[in-house]
Amino acid sequence: MTGKSILKLTGFIAGIGGLLFLSLFLFVRMIATQRGCEAFNIDNIEMHAKVDVLKIISSDCGYDESTLTKTAFFKVDLDKLKPNYITVNKFQPLEDFSEIEGFTFIRSEEINENSSNLYIKKHQYKGEKTIALFDETSGNLWVTINYAD
Repeated sequence: MTGKSILKLTGFIAGIGGLLFLSLFLFVRMIATQRGCEAFNIDNIEMHAKVDVLKIISSDCGYDESTLTKTAFFKVDLDKLKPNYITVNKFQPLEDFSEIEGFTFIRSEEINENSSNLYIKKHQYKGEKTIALFDETSGNLWVTINYAD
């Protein structure tokens, strides 16, 4: 191979690599900005709430455009729950229900206020607020995302 051929081949490979990187970047950005409950819903929730949503049995979701709020409910398969799920996802025991004031939850009637196995995780980033509530006994996971814009 001549020096010109090697240069052309290197340029071609770099171009393909650049296109692949750009495609991946745009795909991840599309997931991150998705607010509806259809395509890539779980991925979007995991990115914003910083909580791993494991194998689920059922789910429910809603998005309110007027308040820019997504609410989701997941019934997690407890047989697939990792033993360190609460620690890895940085959940903390819910000490007082005042910690969840100001947030709305879909299917909130299923929150057992007498459960000693409720865990909470709050996250804020650039004006966006998220809260996740996990009931270790039932496998119920509630997530609310208040988008910033």
